[in-house]
Amino acid sequence: FNGETFKSKLLLHAPTINPINQTQKVRFSVPKEALCLSGLRDNAILSMESKTLKVSKESVINHEGHNVVFVKSENAYEALKVKILGEVGNYYYLEDDSKLKMPIATTSVAILKSLMESDDE
Repeated sequence: FNGETFKSKLLLHAPTINPINQTQKVRFSVPKEALCLSGLRDNAILSMESKTLKVSKESVINHEGHNVVFVKSENAYEALKVKILGEVGNYYYLEDDSKLKMPIATTSVAILKSLMESDDE
């Protein structure tokens, strides 16, 4: 704000990203030192210190209220719970996880979900 740089905490962000200009509505805390008036709105450049992974929406399923992808491990596929940080078009941005470095199933996901649910019974 006004050419100042300061650290802040993200309080709220919209679950989608505008596909036209790649923007997202956010609300964050502003420290008192920034001398920002209450209710003031302005454009800002935000930088995040976390990695994300962009995956096809077809790769993500909902199982028992959790978002899940299937990652390939040796000779099988393993269900991995993921956190969706945002979305653009046909893609989700997932919170980084070391297991997401493995290949992720993008086709036949419904079959894998069916097999997983039959194992639960």
